[in-house]
Amino acid sequence: MSEDSRDKSMSDSELKRLQVDIARRQATFWRFVSVTGSVFSKALIWGVFFGILWILRDFFALVFMTFVFSFVSTSIVRSLMHHFPKLKWRMGVICVFSGFLVLTAAVVWLAIPQVKQGVWQLKETIQELPAKWDKEIDPWLYDHVGVYRRLVSEEVEIPIEEGDDGQPKPIDDQDESPPPPADDSGDKATASVDQADKPATRTILQRKTFWEVDKVREFLNDTQNEWLQNVPNVLRDVVTAIAAVFSLLFLSLLFSFLILFDLQSLRLEVAKLEETKLARFYKETVQNIVQFGAVLGKVLEAQAVIALVNTALTAIALSILGVPNVGFLSLLVFVCGFIPVAGVFISSVPVCLIGLFSGGITTMLILIGVITAIHFLEAYVLNPRIMGAALHVNPVLVLIILVIGHHVMGIWGLLLGVPICYYFFTHVIKREDKEIGLRVRLKPRRIKPDKAK
Repeated sequence: MSEDSRDKSMSDSELKRLQVDIARRQATFWRFVSVTGSVFSKALIWGVFFGILWILRDFFALVFMTFVFSFVSTSIVRSLMHHFPKLKWRMGVICVFSGFLVLTAAVVWLAIPQVKQGVWQLKETIQELPAKWDKEIDPWLYDHVGVYRRLVSEEVEIPIEEGDDGQPKPIDDQDESPPPPADDSGDKATASVDQADKPATRTILQRKTFWEVDKVREFLNDTQNEWLQNVPNVLRDVVTAIAAVFSLLFLSLLFSFLILFDLQSLRLEVAKLEETKLARFYKETVQNIVQFGAVLGKVLEAQAVIALVNTALTAIALSILGVPNVGFLSLLVFVCGFIPVAGVFISSVPVCLIGLFSGGITTMLILIGVITAIHFLEAYVLNPRIMGAALHVNPVLVLIILVIGHHVMGIWGLLLGVPICYYFFTHVIKREDKEIGLRVRLKPRRIKPDKAK
């Protein structure tokens, strides 16, 4: 009986170990299923989210400008309420957007003549480009730039002889009889006599043949004619683009005003999604959307300050050098200031062209130096101080992001590539939310909205 009881106890212990092992395996399996299901669920949610964005891609400009106006307006209204505690939210929103409308009308009123004058100035610049090349650019480059002189010239040996005054002079036309047939029986004395009879030569730089047919002038003339032929189409496209921009600005201002005017009620309505069947989707996306909006807003704020400083310095330099259309060029510099790295080159081309045709090569070189100095100031002074260490990205990485972003998303890749990559790296991979000090309240306090008067 003792052996039977011992065998029974051993079988019971083995059974318990087997049950524990099975339970452990089941727990591991269900944990794997849970993790896999969670990953799959998140992937499905974000796939649906980005699919919706792709369907609504034609409205990116409207959404982006509405976000910009809303973010800037919110900051201004909060600042006003901080300085004027009795100011109500809705009254502050009305004041801010009234100021926006007045400012927009003033900018349009002042900018249209400048833009018109700038377009005609660029047209005249294109028309005068071939003549300017022949009279100023090509001679200056040939006299002052050795690389250019060697590129367009070749070394040529010309004979010289002594004139009546004993000084050497070039021989333009020389009647020479054809050389006698070679005599293999000749000796060194005959060769030395022939060498002595050979006229002396000197080496000079002479324009290459393909430059003598004015390839550059032909290219400039073809470009000018093609541009002038397309002027009606260009003007029509410009008018269409201006109308589209104004309609976009109007709709963006309208939507941002309506959103901010009834912001508290909208927050409450959006927060109710957590109690619906979309709760999983809401919880997964809302936090990331709010965080990315905060990152993008701070990037735009910092970039706006940097663009304003660059525009002011550029306008001062243009005024000192006497370059025309300062308003048009300053507006172009400010708009391109929101495109990191690439905006420098986009805005510098018309500035340098107009500077070249208004003041010559010296003015253009001075402008190039000024632009280089301004952007050196931006890269090494403004960016570290305004952006801060959190948003300071290596310029090489910025260029890589811009190239890939432009290839994938076009102009939106230039505008949003850097903020998206920064957010993905810091908040998704590293999860460093403290760098920008986010204060996100997903469940807003139930504050009774101000009653409209």
